[in-house]
Amino acid sequence: MMPPDELMLEILTRLPGKQLGKCKCVCKSWQSLIGGPVFMDIYRNRQRRLILYSALRPRESLYSRLSCFSSTLGRLKESTEEFSCLSELQIKPFYCTQAVNGLMCIIENDCRISVYNICTGQLMSVPEPNDCGSDTRSTFHFGYDPVSKVYKLIRLMCSGNSRLTQVEVINLRPSNSSATWRKLDNDACDLSDFRYLVSQFLFTDDGFLWFLSGLDSLFSFDLNKEKFKRIKLPEGIRDETQTFNLIQSMGRPAMWVLPKAAKSSCFILFVLENYEGDMWNKYCVQFPEELGGFHNFTIDMGNLPTGEILLTNVMVRSQDHYMSVYAFDHHTSKFDHFLIREFPKRPHAYVRGSQNHGHECAKISCLHDNNCLYLSLNDILSSGGV
Repeated sequence: MMPPDELMLEILTRLPGKQLGKCKCVCKSWQSLIGGPVFMDIYRNRQRRLILYSALRPRESLYSRLSCFSSTLGRLKESTEEFSCLSELQIKPFYCTQAVNGLMCIIENDCRISVYNICTGQLMSVPEPNDCGSDTRSTFHFGYDPVSKVYKLIRLMCSGNSRLTQVEVINLRPSNSSATWRKLDNDACDLSDFRYLVSQFLFTDDGFLWFLSGLDSLFSFDLNKEKFKRIKLPEGIRDETQTFNLIQSMGRPAMWVLPKAAKSSCFILFVLENYEGDMWNKYCVQFPEELGGFHNFTIDMGNLPTGEILLTNVMVRSQDHYMSVYAFDHHTSKFDHFLIREFPKRPHAYVRGSQNHGHECAKISCLHDNNCLYLSLNDILSSGGV
């Protein structure tokens, strides 16, 4: 017979997030159990719920709107549900960082910065950098250090010649704790080849931020050691294509390359297997038949908790309003097939930069509704919950 504590863990980790938040109020022992690291790990790997978030600005409006939707990812139609709205935020023009564990940072044009919980809609202010109102150009990038269990916000700054001149970091703490911006010393920032115009960036679950600077330079930033390193791009990548996407595969940075052939039924995946030796492995991957020939409309939707890449084709629609999602494991070179209900508001128009429906695209992506997303921001930041 299963011990009571293990039985309770088995039951609670199967509940949806909103019901889990209510269970925290039952008693102190349940609150402690649900907030513990063991529960977090089991819950994260058991749940397969996706969150779609999009930042849009109507053409005639002075305000932007961040909309967040949630739906299940299942193998059968009976196991999926329609997208439901989790939260909406309307503020002055802003941009949002990559979502990490259901949290993101929102930076407004006047340099006000907030941490945003996608599931609850809760906002918490972050101290502004001292010279945020100056002419210095800055970009902000959000990540989580699994070693120290701390969320961090990185600020990249440049001068008039578009070269990166300074990097600042702030550890995000609960609202009742003091947090200040820190300048990194020169030993941590060998940035002579780092161009300010970062074309793509990525956070990987092992605690690294990745920046594709210009057309030929990839830099890693270790969130624990707070140091940059330049990474050589894979040999021959320019022979394959002129464009590629920086994505995560099985917890590691990867380059998803679409061949030059207009109707190719495959793509090439370069995966960085060894950070120190700059060792990339190359995989030639056959698209599932439903995706083949439509790769211009195929989008990366993030990863499963176990690391597989999620892909879908936003142009392939069924009469019963379901979409196919494919999970690719580069270790086995196989796809697993899932179903999801159609995205709200025709997201392919936003992905391709269209201004249909009077909106402009700022960001669209998916992540997992995992672990403690329905806790308060103070609880998440103080416990380092992921």
